[in-house]
Amino acid sequence: MPPFFRRLKLDYLVIAGISLIVYLPSLFYGFSQDDFIHLSAASASNFWQVLNFFNPTAHYPDIFFYRPLTTQFWFFINTHLFGLNPLPFHIEALIFQAVNACLFYLVVKKLWKSDKIALLSGLFYALSAAHFLSLYYISAFQEVGRIFFLLIAILTFLKYLDHKKPVFYAYSIISFILALLSKETSLILPLIMVPIYILYSRHQSIRVSLKGLLRPLAGFVAVAGLFITIRIIGFQSIFGAGDYHLTASVVEIFQNLKWYILWSFGLPEALSTYPSLKPDSLMAFSRDLPLGGVVLGLFGILGIMVIFLVIREIAKHKKINSKLIILNFSLFFIALLPVLFLSGHRYPQYLDLAFLGVLPPLAWLLTKTRLTGYLAIIIFVLLQLSSLELSRQSHWSTHRSQVADYYHQELNQLVGQTGANLVIFTGSRSELQQVSYALAGDYAIRVWFNCQIGKVLYLTPEQAIDTGRNVVILPVTKY
Repeated sequence: MPPFFRRLKLDYLVIAGISLIVYLPSLFYGFSQDDFIHLSAASASNFWQVLNFFNPTAHYPDIFFYRPLTTQFWFFINTHLFGLNPLPFHIEALIFQAVNACLFYLVVKKLWKSDKIALLSGLFYALSAAHFLSLYYISAFQEVGRIFFLLIAILTFLKYLDHKKPVFYAYSIISFILALLSKETSLILPLIMVPIYILYSRHQSIRVSLKGLLRPLAGFVAVAGLFITIRIIGFQSIFGAGDYHLTASVVEIFQNLKWYILWSFGLPEALSTYPSLKPDSLMAFSRDLPLGGVVLGLFGILGIMVIFLVIREIAKHKKINSKLIILNFSLFFIALLPVLFLSGHRYPQYLDLAFLGVLPPLAWLLTKTRLTGYLAIIIFVLLQLSSLELSRQSHWSTHRSQVADYYHQELNQLVGQTGANLVIFTGSRSELQQVSYALAGDYAIRVWFNCQIGKVLYLTPEQAIDTGRNVVILPVTKY
């Protein structure tokens, strides 16, 4: 085997291996919240019902989006093969994530034409704490599936530009369609292809690059237009439903952008729940959460190192490559467009594609000097690991899966003993609300007991409680 291919194989193994090891703890968490809604919607008894998952006019209770491939179909396949076992879901998500890290490495290698930058970027992507929700919360597999197909679409498109073979263009279009069936935010691909193509052919002028992009981009624009038309005709808009609300507030949009920038370097999602980044809020964060002070300290050190290296490069070369900076910021900004204008709905997992505009420049900067660069890489790794552990111990997704597992065990025993068809949870309003979130109202009980339970109620002590023979009354003790 030629040395190049041995090196490539080793790069894959290192990147995929790190991704698997870092997120291995995600395997030990069960279903929670929206998982139960999707498990309910994924039931089908024949081929036509499965096919109906992809029907844009079909409606499912409490589902406000059209993501059939990574939601109904994926949940159906897994429950059909493995039953109500969350482990295969997590294993598959973990494998896809490892493959995504390798695909990210290949895309960066194509764009930056540097083995070193590509490898370091792939490692950063594999380690990033921003993927926490995508791996620990089963329903967030939509994001993992989306980025898988988008990266394949980008790679095959770049191969088409290299070889001009229609088969690569066809693969890219098909991957784009599959990405759209995974999550509608994939619509951004035709727009993000612009900075990607200019970055790929940056030896040319921007005018020449854009002129060469017009024809190959037409197919993606056509697919996007058809998808939008079908959605408008056949399916309700997600905006105004659930917690998806658009905002025109410039302040809120810049707040979203600020958090996505901070999260891209490894800060955990939990910090955004604090009122501000002022000293009192940072002190509260350090005090309230495990490893909070460690995370902030590592982030501060990394920030100082990055600023030092930027100043050093400017002083050394006396100029800045403004074209490269603009292209990478454009990549970052455009990739986030589908979520930047959402009010009160921001999560680090949406950075997956935007990382193309952050991680390669960071990798390039850290490879410019040995000692400081190596130290910064070590700090970056420690920051990701600390943020992941902080999130694992304090994030709502892990907590709610533990709550759901607890009540599953309790109810299995109680319902089995009584043959009840009514379940009543009792406790304070705040306690009941948390349990209701974890169990998605009555969806978890319906899924666990195959609709044997006719009704689920959440009642405070002052409300009347039915104490009939076929009733299970469960005081809330874990929430």
